[in-house]
Amino acid sequence: MQLLELAISRTEVQPEEPAVIFGDIVLSWGEFFDTAGRLASLFESRNIRPGQVVGMTGFSAILQTVIVTATWFRAGISAILPIGHLEAPSVNPDWIVTPVLLPSVPVSQQILLDEVTLQTLGSFTPQLQPTPYPRENSVSHLLFSSGTTGTVKAIPYTVDRVVNRARVTAASWRTHRPFMTSLGFRSASGFNTFAEALLSGTPYFITEDVGQLVTTINRYKVRTLLTSPHDAALLAQRLHKEAPGF
Repeated sequence: MQLLELAISRTEVQPEEPAVIFGDIVLSWGEFFDTAGRLASLFESRNIRPGQVVGMTGFSAILQTVIVTATWFRAGISAILPIGHLEAPSVNPDWIVTPVLLPSVPVSQQILLDEVTLQTLGSFTPQLQPTPYPRENSVSHLLFSSGTTGTVKAIPYTVDRVVNRARVTAASWRTHRPFMTSLGFRSASGFNTFAEALLSGTPYFITEDVGQLVTTINRYKVRTLLTSPHDAALLAQRLHKEAPGF
């Protein structure tokens, strides 16, 4: 995968530079790909094969970025399962990565990634080279619609679409850096921003609330913010309260 192969090169030229930032948690490029590569080795030990759909549920956004990347190492199809997926599945993944065993899913299809398992990742040798996808139009990620029409739809992102969307994101939104978005990793904007961060070697910021958003903007001197009208209103209220006349 062109995007992942380019991103891995960051571990050679800027291993200590920040890759993913979530509040006080900062993963450098070296740490990020070391973790994702070790998780990919765990996936290989469970016989996750290229082309299989690897769904995930119950994880924070920072772990989602690692699991998605580990899935790409195996040339798999990553999928952050929507809320309510188990009650009304919109796709049937080959595997589900979860922090707790799910009673409604066969144990043989689950990969338990709890605190204990995360602590054992150090025993796995990190994969350094990703398994190549067979074609540029191979599906590498499933993004889910919001379900406003009554049905949640899985939208396939091919390898070339991920790369092309990342380039469009760079040209359209990230002209003034540092750039960040408060839109979640589940959204198209959030996912495209993550892919562009991999492509450009710039940090991917994750925030959970407006307080953390303000702190991140100030700490990293963010120049451009992509956000929703709702979050923009909350941000304006917070800034006005802290700095009247803003």
